[in-house]
Amino acid sequence: MFENLQVFENRYEELNLKLYDPQSAADRELYAALMKEHKEITPIVEAYRAYQGCVESLAEAKELLEETSEKNYGSWLRKKFVKTRNCLPGWKNS
Repeated sequence: MFENLQVFENRYEELNLKLYDPQSAADRELYAALMKEHKEITPIVEAYRAYQGCVESLAEAKELLEETSEKNYGSWLRKKFVKTRNCLPGWKNS
């Protein structure tokens, strides 16, 4: 599933480059089509990037939590871990 989302992200970056190309801007029909597609996939890409950020934060928090033995930091990291984990719908303990 996430491979498909990577395709959207790649296309989004390609669209950004094309939208800033003066040749694309000179062709009104092409520019309008590019903008329409960009607008349609933006929410998908933003959600995918937010998900990726949560996954990375969760992995960092989990790694730090496993490495930390100090009580003060351990408590803070556990809270961070739980908070980050909650941003991932359907996440299972691992």
